[in-house]
Amino acid sequence: MSVQASRYLDTTKASFPCPLSDAPAHEYRAATAQIHTHEDLERFLKSSSAQEYLSFVLYLNNAVSGMSFASVPDTPSPGRPVIDSMISIFERMKSWVDDIPPVKENVRFGNPSFRLWYQKVVEESLRLIKDIIPESFVQQQGLCEELQSYFVESFGNRSRIDYGTGHETSFVAFLFCMAKAGIFHKDDAVDLVRMVFVDYLDTVRKIQRVYCLEPAGTRGVWGLDDYQILPFMWGSSQLVGQNDIKPQSVQQPAILEKYSDEYLYISCIKFICDIKSGPFHETSPMLYDISGVASWSKINTGMIKMYLGELLSKRPVMQHFLLGSILTMS
Repeated sequence: MSVQASRYLDTTKASFPCPLSDAPAHEYRAATAQIHTHEDLERFLKSSSAQEYLSFVLYLNNAVSGMSFASVPDTPSPGRPVIDSMISIFERMKSWVDDIPPVKENVRFGNPSFRLWYQKVVEESLRLIKDIIPESFVQQQGLCEELQSYFVESFGNRSRIDYGTGHETSFVAFLFCMAKAGIFHKDDAVDLVRMVFVDYLDTVRKIQRVYCLEPAGTRGVWGLDDYQILPFMWGSSQLVGQNDIKPQSVQQPAILEKYSDEYLYISCIKFICDIKSGPFHETSPMLYDISGVASWSKINTGMIKMYLGELLSKRPVMQHFLLGSILTMS
């Protein structure tokens, strides 16, 4: 039995989440895995929560459309210390990688030191979240615990020593829940991609490299990427409308070097080329084929379809997606 998210979700609806109507009296609770069967997945995809989550992803996609990161300030909007706080916790987490070096083992994937780093994240996660959110929210213990569920799930799996698009999705769900709680506002959209997501991406790339994380659920060379999908979606949106970088330009090392700090898509291609040996058309045939598409707008549309088809429609991915009092089955 297959489930098609595109049957239930409208990709024309892009909106920032409306704050919970009953906040701050809302009864939060720790999020848990509730999607166990295809019927569960179908039920979730029919829910208003699923549509609102996708609309949030699409809103961020539109917020950075045609935008080079070089054209926006590299500091958060005035009066938004929550963005600064997010960045500071990623710096702390990356420093833990330096403090917990990989053990010397002759393994291709899965250095066991990752489990020590992950345990550190688990132990510190509640404190980190309380450092992020405004003081007025800290007193809501249930909110902190619900956010903690998504945050911990955002950095891979401790037992399998892997990381994949499901973990990336947990992080975006973490941002979504913060927006629903009223911590993030619509005006934060660009900063959420430009600063928060970019720093998250930098953090997970570091653990991927240092601890040789197994790609979770990868299709190998026939998949888009071993670990991520959203930086390709949002990154292709950034490239819409500009004339300097054509889709085929991603095959040129000089382009990757020049623009990797400005565009997420270029950054992803450069990262792949840095960690994989061999010609691009052999290591990443899908991305190589995509570089032959006529325009970035068509690529972006294709990435949105891929997000629905290869992530939201897949029970092996979505069975790890957590649901609580904010993201629900209804």
